[in-house]
Amino acid sequence: MPRTIMLSAVLLLHATLARAACTPQEMETRLEHAGWVEPCPDRSCTALRGTAVVVSHCEEPAGVRVKLVAWDRNDEKVLVSEYWPFGNRDVAPGPHEFSIDSRIGYDATITRFTIEAVAVREWGR
Repeated sequence: MPRTIMLSAVLLLHATLARAACTPQEMETRLEHAGWVEPCPDRSCTALRGTAVVVSHCEEPAGVRVKLVAWDRNDEKVLVSEYWPFGNRDVAPGPHEFSIDSRIGYDATITRFTIEAVAVREWGR
């Protein structure tokens, strides 16, 4: 009986380790809206407002780190912001919307934004 239990434990461990970990490529990202707004009625306080979506194609819930990049008209990077949009929480497979508000400071040379998944981690939450 102990050999059966040991063999079962080894097979279970092997199956667990064999499960492919989720990768950034399995986290589809897209910007729904991104642009500058003037939220202050009495003074200039230009701020970034927008939303993005991550669609997890992972088999298990996982956390995702994204990189938001601001570009100028010459396709040069102006600013970069990397962050975990869901904090230290895993997201289930499927689509999840999040805010990009104020993640990048105003710069008049910025003409467009891109976003991509750069890391994945299983937080267990």
